[in-house]
Amino acid sequence: MNLNNDDFITIGNKKSSKVSILWFHGYGSNNWSFEPTMKLINMRLNEVAYIILPNAPIIDGKSSWYPLPTRNNNGNLVEDYDGLSKSIEAIDDLIESLSLDQNKKFIVGGFSQGAALSLSLLFKSRHEIDGCAALSGYMPSADKFKEFSLKSDNIFIAHGYEDKAINYDDFKKILTNKGGFIMAHWDGSEETEKRIKDETKATIRCILHGGKEEDGKCIYSGKPSKRRVVFAKAY
Repeated sequence: MNLNNDDFITIGNKKSSKVSILWFHGYGSNNWSFEPTMKLINMRLNEVAYIILPNAPIIDGKSSWYPLPTRNNNGNLVEDYDGLSKSIEAIDDLIESLSLDQNKKFIVGGFSQGAALSLSLLFKSRHEIDGCAALSGYMPSADKFKEFSLKSDNIFIAHGYEDKAINYDDFKKILTNKGGFIMAHWDGSEETEKRIKDETKATIRCILHGGKEEDGKCIYSGKPSKRRVVFAKAY
């Protein structure tokens, strides 16, 4: 990946911050799309973070962190693991060029394709990573990462019920291969909870009674749901 290491936005004070955050935007977008949000978050956190927002290179006319999957002659989806690996190497080079304080916590995260990239970094980055926040993402080339160990198990994963790109198969893949916590809609039935447990070994760890009710669809059954719950595997 041809990444311009000078094309990034920074928020916060690098010297006085207590944590460094590397945040990746989504496919087809740019780093300015999350600049207002990250600035607000850092303000709410009393400016404790130094946030770096890099820009993805242009691939086939769109900003993209790694090559998108294609379909073979049989119609099966084929992911470009080599392309993803090259992207991870480019991001590692960027991290090295930033000369971040190794004594401070380092967190990666992103939205959509940026979330997928951040999850892959948890396995294959040559740098130490203390946590990950993945919004509306998935685990790319999941089968290829089984031989790697996680840099950290401090992981937050969430996606909206209207997100057509992330479905139950992705939900199951993430829980089966990587773990972490996933917030998703549940239809309230014991049958659905049991089936999810049987297929992923994950159980409902928290029902957010104080959370806002919202109309949605169960991640498993597609039935109406009024609330999200937190799923995670027990160890």
